[in-house]
Amino acid sequence: MSCNSYKGYCTTWVRGDPVREDGSRGGSVTERSQIIGSERVAGEGVPIPNWNPSDATVLAEVDSASPGQVDAAVRAAVAAGEGEWGRMDPFTRRRLMHVYAATVHDHAAELGTLHTNETGFPNGFAFGEAAAAADYIDHFAGWADKLRGAVVPTPVTGLHTYTKREPVGVVAAIVAFNVPLMLTAFKLAPALAAGCTVVLKASEQAPFGPRRMTELALEAGLPPGVVNFVTGGSEVGSALVEHPDVRLVSFTGGSGAGSAIAAAAGARFKRTLLELGGKSANIVFADCDLERAATGAGQAVFLLTGQQCIAGSRVLVQREIFDDFVARFAEVSSEWTPGDPFAHDTRMGPLISEAALARVTTMVEEAQERGAKVVTGGGRPSGSIPPGWFFEPTILTNIGPADPVCTEEIFGPVAVVTPFDTEEEAVALANGTRYGLAGGVWTRDLARAHRIADAVHTGTMWVNSWSYVTAGAPFGGMGSSGVGREGGSEALDAFTEVKTVYVPTV
Repeated sequence: MSCNSYKGYCTTWVRGDPVREDGSRGGSVTERSQIIGSERVAGEGVPIPNWNPSDATVLAEVDSASPGQVDAAVRAAVAAGEGEWGRMDPFTRRRLMHVYAATVHDHAAELGTLHTNETGFPNGFAFGEAAAAADYIDHFAGWADKLRGAVVPTPVTGLHTYTKREPVGVVAAIVAFNVPLMLTAFKLAPALAAGCTVVLKASEQAPFGPRRMTELALEAGLPPGVVNFVTGGSEVGSALVEHPDVRLVSFTGGSGAGSAIAAAAGARFKRTLLELGGKSANIVFADCDLERAATGAGQAVFLLTGQQCIAGSRVLVQREIFDDFVARFAEVSSEWTPGDPFAHDTRMGPLISEAALARVTTMVEEAQERGAKVVTGGGRPSGSIPPGWFFEPTILTNIGPADPVCTEEIFGPVAVVTPFDTEEEAVALANGTRYGLAGGVWTRDLARAHRIADAVHTGTMWVNSWSYVTAGAPFGGMGSSGVGREGGSEALDAFTEVKTVYVPTV
């Protein structure tokens, strides 16, 4: 089984079996430890409650790493880079990565269930994300023995000049809670292919899936210290970013935290790879396939309960079809009714936390006070659903493009639909944001599709589609949406240094 697009944003619904043979759900979420080298050690920091967002109960107390343990994890990564992993030929590294990918794939059901327990992500999608993470690692395994240099012509007679690529060193990989399995693969796969070693820090809200992927790296035969794992809050992240032996920080999360990381890393001349927030515009022209566009708009903003950096939360619709589109979009939203993430007909789970629910609720209520019309949704769902942090799929209209719900990342299942008249106006509205991560256009006019793709300032544009993020193509943002690219050969550029060698031959 596989997913036909990466990062958990699947356009086909791939199901796993959420129920274990003994009738219980999920893997172990009570075993808590840091992984330093090959050792599993209890964290020395302050424990953090890990909540099940589907029923608002505590799954476990997550132990946090101390500053000393962060240092130990980095030192283990340094030792692996200078030892067996650093001396390993790229062909052996490729084979080990293929084994690692197969091991992750074999544990996709377990990983997906861990994911569902700690994030509330529907289990069928979570299984698909785990399988896609395995495919991502497998893709980059093939790059391990293909990192080539070049012979450089020089004007000096008898001077042989060439370049070679070398691993950048220890990577601090800091992942968010929303798609933790794919984000772990996004960072581990190109780093390992380049020959780097990694200290992985998962969100304290979703640590168990990434921790298990670290264990699977050891089980697949990667040498101790190649992948290390720590948990904790911002103090653990700061200790990693500021550690003198960390050479690159790869971070996925909010733009505020990304800005702070960039400042701290810049002061120490470290590289950064930052995949941050978004406020993506989904542009719908009157000549589109209305049914397909409305369905795509629903996936673009309601998948992951809107907790996705690429959410198409600004839907720009040409005025002549505005009313028809809004009516069909409202019908589509009913297909995303929140529910038990282990139920086979559930497409949308809860928000990650009580604080997230409060933030989304407040933003919608304040927009209403400023005149926004709620077409559908707008609050917590009624009826028989689990007592977790659920929010209805929500569509807003009648609000200006400068309103906070149109300019700020909501990170919830909320779409704002805005009319436009001309192509030029649509582009201006789409570009009227400090973000630049993604965007989409729905039209039957291929020339227009190319014009819009050229004119909108984003790292990714989809035409008559949404959510495809494949391993072979670069992914990343402009402006406040980040720096650098994940995916494709561009990802490997971030994890390698280029060295030039001059050899006189006379």
